[in-house]
Parts: sequence; structure tokens; C-alpha cells
Amino acid sequence: LEHMQLVSYWVGDNKAHQSGYTATNTPDEWRKQGETLMGIELYSQAIMCFERAKDKHLEAEARAMLIISSIKHDAPSENRKADFMKAGDMFLRCGLGVKAARCYFEAEERDIAGELYMKIALHHPVQSEAKVAAKRAVRCFRGDQTKLANLYRTMGKHKLLLKSMYDAERYEDAIEYIDQLGESVQVPHHYRLPKF
Repeated sequence: LEHMQLVSYWVGDNKAHQSGYTATNTPDEWRKQGETLMGIELYSQAIMCFERAKDKHLEAEARAMLIISSIKHDAPSENRKADFMKAGDMFLRCGLGVKAARCYFEAEERDIAGELYMKIALHHPVQSEAKVAAKRAVRCFRGDQTKLANLYRTMGKHKLLLKSMYDAERYEDAIEYIDQLGESVQVPHHYRLPKF
């Protein structure tokens, strides 16, 4: 019943507001209500709940979501970029790296997004999430063979690194890298040079 009264308060039922019921809610109740409202994309109302709960982290996340939800697809590109960058910075301050990287990608800041995805891929505790982040980093760096090579090197993806060097016709770099690897990593035969 309390949950419904909180929802009614924010959705527009004036009875709950007039009764003064909302003044007796605990911070935890406000936080839960804010999370419910975020789930149904009522970000402005969620922000108010998080303010009452004194939860700065969730309040900042809701503010970033509000910015994203208000971005118009037909807005001038510089406005869209500024809004996505602002939301990305807010997500980053909240520790929400994946959401931040998505915003930077949408702002067409591929380098920033790629670097962030690479960090997520290297440090995410869930392997499946790390793989997704790595694939997104590759997507960000597509077309820049040097950045792809650095990504693969950092992640220890030797075969992919050698392929990117081969595709970029950086044969000397590939030979040097193979020499650095020594026998510790098996290199595909088509990347090896015959020994004389």
C-alpha cells in the first residue's frame, strides 16, 4: 500500500500529497521509489526521490538518464554531442563505465569510448561482460590499425595483433613482435618467416 501511495504521489494522485503521507517516508523508501520510477523512465520524478533519499550517486545517474532521454534525433550535431558528453561524464563520475562509453561513442568520441571500453575489458570481473567491452573497443578503433594493435597487445591477443599488423603491412613490426614472444606463444604458421 505504501508503495502505491508513493507512486500515486509522483504520477499525479493529489490525495497522497494532500494527506501529508509523503513527509513520513524513510530515505530507503524514497530510494526504492526512485529506482521504480527510473525503471519506467520517469527520470525527473526519480531525481526528486533520490534527492529526498539523499542518494547523490543515483541522483546523478537519473540526471544523466534525463539528459539522454531529452536528446532529439534531429537536433544539431553539436548539441547532441554536448549532451552525450555531459551524460557520459556524469555516468563516469558514478562509476558506470559502460554507460559512459556508450555516450562517448554516440558523441562520436571514438577514441575516448574505445579507451574506456578497453579498460572495462581488462578489469571487468565478469568474463562475458569483458568480452562485450573488448568487441566494442574494437568497433571504436576500427580503421585505426595502430590503436587496434595497441588494444590487442594490451589484451594479450597475439594472433589478432599479428593479423592487424599484417593487414596494415607492418611486416617489420610483426617480425619484431614475434621475436619478442619467443616460444611462449604459438604463432600461426602463415605469420612466421622461415628460419635460415
